[in-house]
Amino acid sequence: AGLDRPDGGRIVIGGEDLTRLDEDARTRLRRSKVGFVFQAFHILPHLTIAQNVELPLVLLGIHTAERRARTGELLAAVGLGDRAESAPRELSGGELQRVAVARALVSRPALLLADEPTGNLDAGYAADIMSMFRDFHQVGTTLLIATHDERAISALGGRTLHLNHGRIE
Repeated sequence: AGLDRPDGGRIVIGGEDLTRLDEDARTRLRRSKVGFVFQAFHILPHLTIAQNVELPLVLLGIHTAERRARTGELLAAVGLGDRAESAPRELSGGELQRVAVARALVSRPALLLADEPTGNLDAGYAADIMSMFRDFHQVGTTLLIATHDERAISALGGRTLHLNHGRIE
């Protein structure tokens, strides 16, 4: 995602080569084209759930009405439509995981990077989230998911690479 400079090769997202961009340009590219689901969630505690999900759209300059519509749609899709005004401290780990997924997808990213996106979810919600990922993939989002959950990966289909003792198989 351009957080670090690679030692070699190229990384092209949406036609832009990250390796040729300065830090400000990489930040703008991440903001506009990359969604992150962090293993530790990184939900901002001083914002409501809706504000956490809406934040990427604020940074992109999306009009208020569209921001609120997309935020409501994604929160409903992850089963948290009725919790929009809740504070993060009021949610369980699984609910926070779903907020992180909604926040990552709300900007309709070209690339979704997800680290153990189903790690705190029960089987039902995990299947729902993977189904959402599949839907986004079908409309053009590239998915890069790091997980130990074989069921989650098999639900997506497509190409799977395994990292075994530092080697890609």
